[in-house]
Amino acid sequence: MSQRTTVDKCHSYFGVDVSKDKLDFAAPHGDWLCVENSLIGIRSLLKLLRAATCPIVILEASGGYEKLLIKTLDKRKIPFRLVNPKRARDFAKASGVLAKNDKVDAKLLAQFGEKMKLEPRQQAPAIVLQLADLERRRDDLMQMRGAEDCRVQQTSDGFIKRGINSHILVLKREIERIDAQIEALIKSDPEMTKSRELLQTVCGVGPRVSSTLLAALPELGTLNRQEIAALAGLAPYDDESGRFKGRRRCQGGRQLVKKAMYQAALSASRHNPHLKPTYKRLTNTGKLKKVALVAVARKLLTHLNSIMRCSFEQKQIPA
Repeated sequence: MSQRTTVDKCHSYFGVDVSKDKLDFAAPHGDWLCVENSLIGIRSLLKLLRAATCPIVILEASGGYEKLLIKTLDKRKIPFRLVNPKRARDFAKASGVLAKNDKVDAKLLAQFGEKMKLEPRQQAPAIVLQLADLERRRDDLMQMRGAEDCRVQQTSDGFIKRGINSHILVLKREIERIDAQIEALIKSDPEMTKSRELLQTVCGVGPRVSSTLLAALPELGTLNRQEIAALAGLAPYDDESGRFKGRRRCQGGRQLVKKAMYQAALSASRHNPHLKPTYKRLTNTGKLKKVALVAVARKLLTHLNSIMRCSFEQKQIPA
């Protein structure tokens, strides 16, 4: 599982703007370097990082193009932090920087890390990353299948219907293959198997939800309830100014986790003896059903987070 690393030294922050073909590397107020996004280019960056005092690399999620760099940094034990691109862009606007190019973005990432004193995060284990890839692929296939299910109902042409039904069958078989691979992967790791069994002891959490949480929320059990809710996109944020009192809204978060927790909340609101009264109380007081379900999902996630934290603490106690 992912663990936090505390910043307790005077660190040097470096920003890396990642694209398909190149990496733009910069210090907050220093030089800038551009290399190709390959092992050869990354090795040249490693030489500069080794010469720095306690370096921390700040980079954005870039659609998978950052994976090679992250894997190499993790292997060489160089701390890094992956940040949300929206947060980095908001920081640029707040700093009065309206221009946007790779060089500017790299320097702003370094400044963002320096100003905000960002803490590095350890890379999740390889098996968790593999499980996350499988879960994302499954989600893609489910979306394609849902789209095809809609299309087959909207056409009356026999030839088109046969083609769509054939594609749906292919997608169904591929989803089954991925489900089997996910199951085999989890069973191959005793710790992950135990964690999934522990999560499934809670009413409303089944195999699908538990495997999604293991893959897309490895921080479960290592953060407090506010932080874990924010990561899952289930934390409500105020919208108030003066006398204006707007509705609190949930924003951002990891979409895979949010969807999984919403499905778990649907089940828990009907069958979980601890969460069913919460759902009824909220709906009886006039809350929208969707709002009540989000509240149930947040409470359920908080409970799962506590369970996993207790499990981690028990492991750390010497026998």
